[in-house]
Amino acid sequence: MTVPSMPLEIGQPSQVTGEYWLFAERKNGSYPAPTVNGGKWLIFIHRCEIDAWWATIKTATEQGSFGRSAKVSTAKPKPNVSDPSEHVICVYTYDCNDFEDVRRIRQALRDLGVAWRCWYKRDQDTQAGLYRALGNERICKYDDAYGFPKVDNSELMRIWGIGGAYAKCLQEVGIWTYQDLLAADCSAVVKAFRDRRLCISAAEVDRWKHHATSYTTSRPVVFGNPLTLGDSFIALDLEYDPGGLIWIVGIGLRHAGACRYFAWWADTPEQEKTNLTRLTEIVAANPSWPLITWNGVGADVPQLRCAAQRLGLGQALDMVEARHLDLFQHIRNAVRFPIPNLALDGVAGYFGVLKAGSIQDGRAALFLYHQYRKSRDVGLKWDLLQYNLHDQKALVEVTERLTGLRFT
Repeated sequence: MTVPSMPLEIGQPSQVTGEYWLFAERKNGSYPAPTVNGGKWLIFIHRCEIDAWWATIKTATEQGSFGRSAKVSTAKPKPNVSDPSEHVICVYTYDCNDFEDVRRIRQALRDLGVAWRCWYKRDQDTQAGLYRALGNERICKYDDAYGFPKVDNSELMRIWGIGGAYAKCLQEVGIWTYQDLLAADCSAVVKAFRDRRLCISAAEVDRWKHHATSYTTSRPVVFGNPLTLGDSFIALDLEYDPGGLIWIVGIGLRHAGACRYFAWWADTPEQEKTNLTRLTEIVAANPSWPLITWNGVGADVPQLRCAAQRLGLGQALDMVEARHLDLFQHIRNAVRFPIPNLALDGVAGYFGVLKAGSIQDGRAALFLYHQYRKSRDVGLKWDLLQYNLHDQKALVEVTERLTGLRFT
């Protein structure tokens, strides 16, 4: 069954911490039994509004307005949640391929006032452990942002840069598979998009084709300048409050086939300044070593600029930026793998570099850091330091493997 029958716990989801879910089941009328193709509409709601919305949807479920059942996440912390202040209500349907029933239930939700964007996810994807907070992308079968139903979760949407609107446009001109995309003329694809008031470049279509080639060959495809590094480099990974304190400066020093890792913690701006000064000293002491980050252009470097201004460091960090090489940007512009995203964990996993520890991503780390600030729990501090060290090691090992890749 989609949702097992069980005694319903009475309570408000924002207050319940003993169970992960509260359930509601249809009491009036009949509805088909769940099939192996069952699924649910996902309704994401902030904690300050969840109790009122759950009361409304629970009543409608019991009265027979939807399908057989619904459930809501509670305040009990979950490992697969990216935003702890956000709840999800799942409204189940018996079969994702019964479009009319799926559409009917979505319209019934709109009639109750759920007019914002919702996603539909198959139960089999949930059972497979696919969650956006774990780095999985494009896992929903339907998305009503562009009108319902949106494009099915086809293989096109596993290509980096192709979302729902782009996949729908491609399918409208007969491109449904990797092979279809590879056979298509780039200029014809660009024209089809422009006719639909969507702007893409021929270079972007080429990148899509490189990713399709990677999938069809099950191998990496290098289409830009290969990564050329010497034996020595510095890997940098920061943990911080956006625009505020950099609470971990993590560096990996790779030289002569070996690597040493450091993670420096800061509880105060004074300690933060000391750590950043140590970073500049190491960079200055190794003038020929490039400094590697993952998405540093969009994350670490702007944070360093803010810190330099806030702490009165002047131009001390300029040499860090001058020696910076963003590995994410390199992959974005030059390499594709047979995986759907370009996150560090995904690329590291492709190379067999598995991440240890229970902290899944930066948002989860930031949440735990704020818990640490309140509790000063040394166990949380240790977990966060280990999380940073694991990211450093993943960055170093991915850099080493990318250095060996050449044009395909």
